[in-house]
Amino acid sequence: MTFLADPVPTPLPAAEVLRQNGRSFHFAKLFLNRQQAKHAAQLYAFCRYVDDLADECVDPLLAEGMLLQLRQEILGDQSPGPEARDMLDLIAQTEMDPNATIDLIDTVRTDLDVVALKTPDDLIRYAYGVAGTVGLMMCGVLGAHDPKARHFAVDLG
Repeated sequence: MTFLADPVPTPLPAAEVLRQNGRSFHFAKLFLNRQQAKHAAQLYAFCRYVDDLADECVDPLLAEGMLLQLRQEILGDQSPGPEARDMLDLIAQTEMDPNATIDLIDTVRTDLDVVALKTPDDLIRYAYGVAGTVGLMMCGVLGAHDPKARHFAVDLG
């Protein structure tokens, strides 16, 4: 996904995003049932979209605005666009905790500036925000709703 000619990304179908960019997710989907694989692809496409907004947009102010809008759409404060609508559908279908989605967006927003991790706790918070959140969201995809699974999911993320 590039933002050089067009600052607004054109999302690909979730399965295509996963095939092109998510080798470990793509491999993992071989061990999931059809519905879980579909949901994993949807989750990966959303996470890739969020990450690409911060990493590939040539205009940090535009990226910041788009991430803030996406955040508001997920929270229900604005009418959802296609990416938020897909994620909200996934959250509803999998009983996923939407707070992990907000944490991901908030942490990725910090990538729009220089990320200075001064302490081990800073690193842990950042790692949770960009990876642990994905582990938590995968709990929903996998149907793992036992609260004891959350710690393992964060570590796995």
